Amino acid sequence: QEREYNMANKKKIKLSGPRPLHTNIGIYNKELGFLDDEDKFHPICHAVYAPTIRKNLETGVEEVLLEYTSGGAQESRWFPREVVAKADISELARYGVEISNSSKYYFGLHMDNQLYQAKRYSSYSHVGWKKVNRKLHYLLADASIPSLSPAASYTGTLNARRCGEEDAWNDMYSRCVAGHTPLELAVTLGTSACLVGYLSEKIGTETLFVNIVGKTSTGKTTMLNLAVSTAGPSVKKEGSLKISWNATGNGITGLLSGNTGVPIAIDELSESASGCLTQHLSQVASGASNLRAKTDGTPRPADTWHTTVLSTSNVSVYDFTNGNDALQTRVLEFEDVPWTRSAKEAEEINRVTASNAGFLIPKFAGALAKYTRDDLVDRLEGIRSGLPPVENPSGKESRIDLSISLLILTAEILEQDVQLQLNANKIRDFLCEYREKTYRSKMSEEDKAYIRFVCRYQANSQHFSSPIAPALSGEVWG
Repeated sequence: QEREYNMANKKKIKLSGPRPLHTNIGIYNKELGFLDDEDKFHPICHAVYAPTIRKNLETGVEEVLLEYTSGGAQESRWFPREVVAKADISELARYGVEISNSSKYYFGLHMDNQLYQAKRYSSYSHVGWKKVNRKLHYLLADASIPSLSPAASYTGTLNARRCGEEDAWNDMYSRCVAGHTPLELAVTLGTSACLVGYLSEKIGTETLFVNIVGKTSTGKTTMLNLAVSTAGPSVKKEGSLKISWNATGNGITGLLSGNTGVPIAIDELSESASGCLTQHLSQVASGASNLRAKTDGTPRPADTWHTTVLSTSNVSVYDFTNGNDALQTRVLEFEDVPWTRSAKEAEEINRVTASNAGFLIPKFAGALAKYTRDDLVDRLEGIRSGLPPVENPSGKESRIDLSISLLILTAEILEQDVQLQLNANKIRDFLCEYREKTYRSKMSEEDKAYIRFVCRYQANSQHFSSPIAPALSGEVWG
């Protein structure tokens, strides 16, 4: 035992004042013997190690990994650095670290020693565009564009990573997708999440919310699988990029929280059991959760996200929300689109995207990084100003036109910079046709009623009189 103490003394860093001695058995306080008396070692607590410190790139907060014995079992747990550095008795003792008022001083000295020697690395828990050292990086679960130096590890749960073989996805794309505008649009929709996250601070777009309406067997789910496969596998499991609307509201906002550039798909709106669906849909589209309070009454920061959210339903989202007018400018709806050409192609897309995915969006992020955000904003405004004029504009067109312009710009960058086999002009024509139908159909009940009244009046004006224009017919209606 004495040899073990001596070996530990040689390895530890010399500190001024009383020094604790750390061994495999525990932490001891060394009391020097008087004259010829032997030194004494007083136990402080069981062994506690701090081998690693990680720094969160998004918050700057550091955490310390403590390895210790509690109740005869080995424990490993992350603690905020300030808790370890201050030897916070209440917080450490809560999780079984052997510390008390009498041992706090020596425990703190021991932790100083451990923290000095601990290995350090950086981490992040959210995906998308993040500013690291004043430079934007696109972070995925397994990659950073451009690369981080030193490298950082992902501690989140969202499965935004490459998997399988890139050649398998490319082969599926060339055989089943290329040349079919609806499926090329599906790839554009998935990839647009990266552009939305990149420009959100510049253009004020919180989230691009797209709902796919259609009957069963029209390819809606296949379209979702293809869209999210740009960033990761489409298999529904923990951390999947595709979930169902039967998840809880908190579960959905928790999945979206902090996402600034990775597509999320939520399948089948009719499965939602939410009692306040209108509020929940508005929240998803707005890109922020409701404000809540902490236990002490102070406001908790709202969760936010800036990405593309894709949804499916059998009927329009407005039928689920009693025609909520606010959602009309926040949600793009594509109705009765033949997304797939055959059941065989749909089956092939679903099979491949389940295990071969995540290769396209890193390339798209690399292409975006070559442009300044101001350059892309100027290009976006050029696309928006080039859209066909709208007859009798209502003032609601601005947000919809911005969303459509984002999709057109995404398609152009995919075709020109990423060199994906895709026809951006046909996608633009498809979106402009949708835009025209949208502006014809998105009319409030009040507007429709007024137009019906005016048409009826004009057809029967001879039955109406005014102080300056008497009725032309003998039968006066009013």
